[in-house]
Amino acid sequence: MATTKGSQPCPHPTDNDHAVRMVIILGFLFGAFIGSFLNVCIHRLPRNESIITPPSRCYACGTRVQWRDNLPILGYLILHGRCRWCDTPFSPRYLIMEIAVGVITATVVALAFHGSLPDHENWWWARWPWLLFPREGMPDHGLDFWYPTALIASALATASMLAVVYVMVVAVMTDLDHMIIPDEITLGFQVVAPYLAAFGGSNLLGLDWTTLPLLVNFRPGADGHGHIVYTSTPFLGFVLLCVGVAVALLSLSLRWMREVYSRLPDGEKWHEQDYAHVRKATWWFLATLVLPLLLMAGLALGGNHFQGTTVVAGPTRLSPTTVEVAWPFLVVPYASAPAGLAQAILGALVGWILPWGVGLIGTRFFGKGAMGFGDVKLLAAIGCFLGPIGVIYGFFAGTMIGAVLSIPIYLWNNKLRVPFGPYLAAGCAVVLLFGSAFDRVMGLLLNLGS
Repeated sequence: MATTKGSQPCPHPTDNDHAVRMVIILGFLFGAFIGSFLNVCIHRLPRNESIITPPSRCYACGTRVQWRDNLPILGYLILHGRCRWCDTPFSPRYLIMEIAVGVITATVVALAFHGSLPDHENWWWARWPWLLFPREGMPDHGLDFWYPTALIASALATASMLAVVYVMVVAVMTDLDHMIIPDEITLGFQVVAPYLAAFGGSNLLGLDWTTLPLLVNFRPGADGHGHIVYTSTPFLGFVLLCVGVAVALLSLSLRWMREVYSRLPDGEKWHEQDYAHVRKATWWFLATLVLPLLLMAGLALGGNHFQGTTVVAGPTRLSPTTVEVAWPFLVVPYASAPAGLAQAILGALVGWILPWGVGLIGTRFFGKGAMGFGDVKLLAAIGCFLGPIGVIYGFFAGTMIGAVLSIPIYLWNNKLRVPFGPYLAAGCAVVLLFGSAFDRVMGLLLNLGS
């Protein structure tokens, strides 16, 4: 047990490995249940069937699956992979998916809760201003305060990460099965992705460039104290300029796409409903960014009172009436909310424009479709979690993974066609998990090139 001066003994994460292990086990069980539900989504969404009704049933005899037979993993093993009533074998993919999603969930939980106390590299804890304001002052490095705060922040970050991982799982499997990514997955997720990414604390971590320094900085003084430099106007100007440029590019691309896709061979040439679908999806995507943009502006302007506030170099005691705050214990968590929303908005725009532009240019020069539109809609949503730099890394990482794997796949079966969606999701997963290492490698390569 760890103790702090003037406080009760409190648990330290390293003394609670058994609790972390229990959380990981619960994460696996939860993931197995989610995997069972994702199996339903993968089967029904491409067929335009409801994922709620009717209940699970045998697709051979139509008999409803009983609740005890529907338990993830156990139900499949008890029935030996066959229907209780007609003895028709079930696909082993149901079992594999439940185990795989359970393992993925447990892995995300383990990564999120590993080292829950704040340090200079893991500051998911610093995303939540209402959690960082203790009722009776801030003890110096008080574990009784930081530990529960870090756990709650890690739980919120875990939920955010799992949401995007589950969406990628469904998108990958439907793309492999049907060569499509249903709009129910991508367009719906675009609505909630900016908020999940910004308030889950994922898109400001790991990469060197973020929007946070554009909004708030610390100007040190000679005595160790300093002042906050809060620059909401340049911050908003930069974000709005980027959004304006992106909207202009998308508008021009919608005009150019008719010229590009009308030149395709008869079997691939687009029809009027295809152009209408792309226009509708594009404007829907831009509409989903309006509310996050307004919320970002409101939060950014609401922090103007921090400008010029006296700060001290390290932790200090604070109360609701003091003008001295510790850097970054209060200002950074507040500013990271509008900065996170800006990061999500810019990441979504880059995630849409990059594959859409590559697809247009590739189609124009090669004379055949170079990029599926479902990949564009998917990467736009994932871009909220990766940010504008991370989504570029994710796209090119997916391209490299596809280039490497396509060779053995072709040698194994030259008629097998693998869509780009699984490679794209794999590249984004690599950046989600190892973004900081990826960023360092890219920095080294750029330095060597210069």
